[in-house]
Amino acid sequence: MQNIQRNETGLAFDWTHEGSRLSRKNQRAREGYWDDFYATNQTINLQPPSQFAAFIASEYGSIPLFIDIGCGNGRDTLFFAQMGHETVGIDASESAISMCTKSIPGDQKQKHQFHVGNVLNMAEDQHLIQSFGTKKRLIYSRF
Repeated sequence: MQNIQRNETGLAFDWTHEGSRLSRKNQRAREGYWDDFYATNQTINLQPPSQFAAFIASEYGSIPLFIDIGCGNGRDTLFFAQMGHETVGIDASESAISMCTKSIPGDQKQKHQFHVGNVLNMAEDQHLIQSFGTKKRLIYSRF
């Protein structure tokens, strides 16, 4: 089954039904787009955080670990870090993760981490999921 859809930018994506996963070809194309985007846009604009991140922080402030799926440039992940939470940012773009990792001071790298991972296939990233242990956590995503 093939379903071509256009997003708001006019880019066409072929959503192939494979257990609700994007076809591998289109998945690689999207990852390449975002990798190129973050490779050429190396600025992290920390202020202001998204309204959704501010709302989540106000409602769930007692949770110690925030995991940001699809963190992009890390704006919301770093906002949660500034609020005193341990943070993990996950994104499929190696360029975005590289940029975010550089923004963490050396003494904070244990408490705030960024990892390359694909939310469409987290089974490949079981080591990352298991590293969270049993700590209470909030899974956050704004995409």
